[in-house]
Amino acid sequence: MSPLLVALLCLPIAALGAMVGIGGGVFFVPIWLAAGSGFQAATATSLVMIAAMGISASTVYLRRHLVEPALVLAIGPSAWLLSFLSGALSGHLDERLLRIAFGIVLVPVSLLLLREAKPAPPAAGPTGGGRWRFRREREGESYTVPVPGAIGAGALAGLLSGLFGIGGGIVVVPILTLGFRIPTRVAVATSTLLLAITSAVGAAGHAVAGHVPWLAALAGAAAALIGGQIGARLTARIKPRRLRQLLALVLLVVAVWVEIQAVGI
Repeated sequence: MSPLLVALLCLPIAALGAMVGIGGGVFFVPIWLAAGSGFQAATATSLVMIAAMGISASTVYLRRHLVEPALVLAIGPSAWLLSFLSGALSGHLDERLLRIAFGIVLVPVSLLLLREAKPAPPAAGPTGGGRWRFRREREGESYTVPVPGAIGAGALAGLLSGLFGIGGGIVVVPILTLGFRIPTRVAVATSTLLLAITSAVGAAGHAVAGHVPWLAALAGAAAALIGGQIGARLTARIKPRRLRQLLALVLLVVAVWVEIQAVGI
């Protein structure tokens, strides 16, 4: 199958990934594998595509003021570092058990997302929130983010991104919505910018290791740029409750998909 045809098949997945802030790498990688790519090449191509999708979608989210810059700065550095290192060192680890565990964890996360979201209770104190946390108000809701927790979330997202080519948003969005009670649209938009940079760094790690098939990667990136625009514009219009339900459904599908891949069904 030609790289251009595979890229076109990935376009709607890129749009969906931009809508829910998870990138789409869990689907990109197996599609490229089915097209004949090796695992490292498929992972590297996926990361290039996620970076392109994320950059494209972020231009829409930034114009609509949905991105939380403080979160990007808190989560980003640990995510970028772990993404580069795990991308450069991937291929030396047996990821089968990790994939099985990862898929199992996604099931309760998706079920939690289906519950009605409750706004975070108002916190006492100054608007800034303190030395190791910050408070913000967006989309009519206030929330507090602990900086150590954000750093940990970034590290986990970066590790998974570099190892599996998944962008890391599948970890970041549930943590932001469930753990920090951030409005869903803000979480999706912030995750999208984060995964754009994280995936680019992870792709750089793979490029250093010589894993990137540039013809396939560039064809995929072109499709992802278009998908990113489509998905971001839909997210800006959909109701937060529906977006949260869509995210939960996508995570359930991803969990099943990851388990099927891991056990070789």
